[in-house]
Amino acid sequence: EWTWASYAPNAWMMNPKDGTWGASASVGEFWGKIENVTAPFQVPLFLDSRWVDVWPHHTDMPDSLEWGGSGGQGYMRQLIVTRHGKATSVVFMDGSARRVPLIELWGLKWHTKFDTGYADGNNWPSWMR
Repeated sequence: EWTWASYAPNAWMMNPKDGTWGASASVGEFWGKIENVTAPFQVPLFLDSRWVDVWPHHTDMPDSLEWGGSGGQGYMRQLIVTRHGKATSVVFMDGSARRVPLIELWGLKWHTKFDTGYADGNNWPSWMR
């Protein structure tokens, strides 16, 4: 069965313990508690998605075509949804909401060790430019 969604939480907000389901990555990557969020205006909480939760990594890549295709990998693909043109709606940890261009999703601070500079100069698919 398929599970579809229209928005998703940033699952890096959880506070897992070592050895729990949520700790598939280093526990130190999770925000864990609101007071651990250093720049809440840069940390996504909820946003448009095709899946029920997301765990983006800076190395995730979008699909080669707007509606699928090949070459994509990772959770970021679930967020690259063209419901609002080449942008998406994001609610941030500080309570603000704004339209964010799809390419700029890699510049947000998803988890404590997310490299916001990784995608600079990336060879984005033509449909995203």
